[in-house]
Amino acid sequence: MTVAQLVRRFRQTVAYDLDPVFGPYPEGGPPEEVAAWTEDAVAFLNEAALELSSVVYPTADRVTLTLTAGVGTYPLASSAFSARLVQPFAVEIDGARLRNAHGTAYGLWGPDELARRFPTWASDAPGRVARAAFRGDRLILHPAPDADGTAFVEGKVGAARLSAAAPTAVSDLPERLHPGLVGLAAYRACRDNAQEGGQFSRLAAMRDEAMATALELGRESLNAQIAGSGRRDGDRRNEEIRI
Repeated sequence: MTVAQLVRRFRQTVAYDLDPVFGPYPEGGPPEEVAAWTEDAVAFLNEAALELSSVVYPTADRVTLTLTAGVGTYPLASSAFSARLVQPFAVEIDGARLRNAHGTAYGLWGPDELARRFPTWASDAPGRVARAAFRGDRLILHPAPDADGTAFVEGKVGAARLSAAAPTAVSDLPERLHPGLVGLAAYRACRDNAQEGGQFSRLAAMRDEAMATALELGRESLNAQIAGSGRRDGDRRNEEIRI
């Protein structure tokens, strides 16, 4: 579905007796109110897409990160990444993978570890990147790179963000999951105002259906990767990943 179709379906889903936290659709209202409502609906669709992505795409991918000299903090949603990351796991720069705070394995530092060991990390002079940390929705490189370049980040990817300004764009979640995407968005937007019983039960059923479809798709994706890896059938059965 396109963004416009997803929003229309979201509107139809909540129209009967559900109450989004941002209010009912302003039928016949000023264009600016309709636009604001649409923006809010798309924001909840994006939240739901992010949650579903972590289930549908459970394996790690290698994402390119374009480095800018002097910049050490990169929001995961920024265009510096070649794909939308949900959770980074490791960083490779100049052919070398960065290690965790203990130096025992490849991986990221925790933000508290970085602040404790390098309390001035945010203002330290640029140089050769020696470590990476993950904080909220940002990847931190320390020190900031002293030259433009390219890094590679291993992590979970998610669906690209939807925008109300691009109503004809299509969600890149599997089409089979689009109804569930709307259902989960409705659950997130209306649960706080839902009455116990009928309303909440209906929302919970939409959430559960969305997650069940996502789990099925994620399982299919993993099993397809295992089947294509060249292992023997017995090995595949043993290594098949159950979510």
